Parts: sequence; C-alpha cells; structure tokens
Amino acid sequence: MGQSFLDVSRRLLRPIPDIDGPAQRAWMATRPSRRAAAHGLGWQFLAGAAVAASLAAFVPGSASNPALLLGVAAIAFAIGIALRLSVDAGEHAIDRSITAAIPLVVAAVMVVRPMELTPMLLLWPMLLGAHYALPRRVAANAALALVTLAAALATTADAHAPIATFVIFTVVSLGATVAYRRVRAEAARLFAELEELSSHDALTGALNKPAFERAFQAWAGNGVRRQLDSALLLVDIDHLKRINDVHGHQAGDAALGHLATIVYECIRETDAFGRLEGDEFGVLFPATAGPQAMLAAERIRATVAQRSAELGIPFTISIGVTGGQTFSDPWDAAARALALAKAAGTNRVVLAETETEWTSELHELPHAA
Repeated sequence: MGQSFLDVSRRLLRPIPDIDGPAQRAWMATRPSRRAAAHGLGWQFLAGAAVAASLAAFVPGSASNPALLLGVAAIAFAIGIALRLSVDAGEHAIDRSITAAIPLVVAAVMVVRPMELTPMLLLWPMLLGAHYALPRRVAANAALALVTLAAALATTADAHAPIATFVIFTVVSLGATVAYRRVRAEAARLFAELEELSSHDALTGALNKPAFERAFQAWAGNGVRRQLDSALLLVDIDHLKRINDVHGHQAGDAALGHLATIVYECIRETDAFGRLEGDEFGVLFPATAGPQAMLAAERIRATVAQRSAELGIPFTISIGVTGGQTFSDPWDAAARALALAKAAGTNRVVLAETETEWTSELHELPHAA
C-alpha cells in the first residue's frame, strides 16, 4: 500500500539489462549514438512543429486555439533546431527533450478536439523514451504523462468519458512501452551473446587476438595519459608440438584449456587475458609495475608446472614480462623476453627491463597482482 505509482512503474519499465553490467553495456551499444539520437529527435520535433502550425492555419478558430497551437509549434521548432544543430548532445538534453514532448502533445490536443486522440498521440513521446531515454527516466515520463492527461481531462469540460480515456491511455501506453523495452532487452541480450562469441576464443574462453589487441591499445593509451605502470605478459606453452605429436591434438587442446583455467584463477577481474595465436597467450596487468608482474607471472608458471599433471600430460610454460613506461613498444619487449626465456631452457619467467629471469630475491616484494 505504501508503494507509489512511480515505484511500481519503475519496476515494470525497467529492462533486463538495467540489472547486469555487461548486458547494460550491450543495451547502450544497441542504442543510437547520442548525436544520432539528437538528430533523429530533432527531425521529429520539427515535424511536430509543422503539424501544429498547419492545424493553427487550417482548423477553424471556433474549434481550436490558433495562438496556443502556434506557441506549441514555436517551442517544438526551437527544440528541434537545437537538437539538429547539436554536435554532442548530452544524455540529459535528450531525456529532457523527450519529457518536453509530453506537455506539448497534451496542450495541442486540448485545443483540437476530440480529446480522445490524446492517448494515441501520447504514445509518441512514450515510445521515444522507451528507445532513447535513460532507463530511470522512462518511469518518470510515464508518471508525467498520466498526471498531465488527468489534468487535461479534468479541466476540459467537453471531454467525453474522461475516466475511460484515462484507463485506455494507461493500459495502452504502459503496455506498449513495456513490450517495446522487453524487445529491446532481448535484442541487447542477443547482442551481448554475439559480442561474446566474436571477441573470445572458443577453445579457451580467452579474448581472441583482435579483442586483446584492442585492450592492449586502450591500456597503452591510459598508461601514457595517467603515467601508470602497467605490465604485459606473453605466455607460451613449451614444446606444444611434441605434445600434439606424441599424445594427439586433443591432448594439445586440453593443455591449452588447462592453461587458460589456471591463468584465470591467478589474475584479477580487471586484468585482460587473450589467446594470440596457437599456444601463445597475453595477459595485461593494469597499474602493476614490473617486479609485481614478475610475481604474478611466476605464480602462473609455478601453478602450471604443479598442476599440469592433472591432465596426465605434464607440461610447462615460459613467460616474457615487461612493465612500466620503459619501452616505446612493450609488445616487442615482452616478445624478446619470451624468446630469452625459451633460449635459456624454457619453464621460466624473464623480465624485459633487465633481461633476467625470476630470482628468489623477488619473493619478498609485495603481492600486487
């Protein structure tokens, strides 16, 4: 009983992606860009202004209020022009323009009979909100539409069956909005699944090479701007060809999957892990210096060496590490460190900055990755 209409509406109109981070990002990704949304809305407001101006010019004065209609047309025209000229409209500007459409529609219909047209015309700003507006604004727009319509019906003496009109609007508008947003939610879910399939390696679940390279470029840019120490690891299974030749390719695939499982257990959620090609993987450690990255790399190497026997096919890995802002090309530096690890006998970790492998002196360093 204590729940307000706005609270109930918010729960009804909240799409599935509002709850989950990745799905929320998918929801935003399937929405037009802010510029495209602003320009599309601008055209619709300009069309509405033209309709209101036409009604003011051609509908007899006894059946309408030309001055009010011209006022509605002028406001709609101003909003439309502002949206069309906008280079980078903010989310709030888009939300507020959609909200402004509700009283403009009601004002126009109040002076052009019949009032029963209001529910149908109010569907326009409601569906605009369902497509463009931030989720929290949709329930607020629904509440505003109901309050505005109720006020219009109460103050219009010749409104026919005002209660029936109000009920029809409530059922139709909320039903259509909920249905539309659920369709959008399903589209966002499918988009998230497609994005997952297109950016991850099917065998190991790690990022594929293009996705990992995008993460690397984003990391490199952030590191330069913020002057953060961040680390890159290149990981390679030692003698994978021998495993494939002796035990078969299924055994090799099992080794790749086992390595991926161990790496995911050893890294943080904020780190990125990707399969680059064949048996080579990459790990990004944001805000992690070289020595701390060495600790993390050694933990991965040692864990693989200890647990690879779980497959019945013992194998090891070699890792090249680079951290901080030492190299202009961290990828090349980590690849050189990996080559040194292989040349030194495999099953070891080498830091590119010093071209030396893991030593016991590093055990006392703080655990940061």
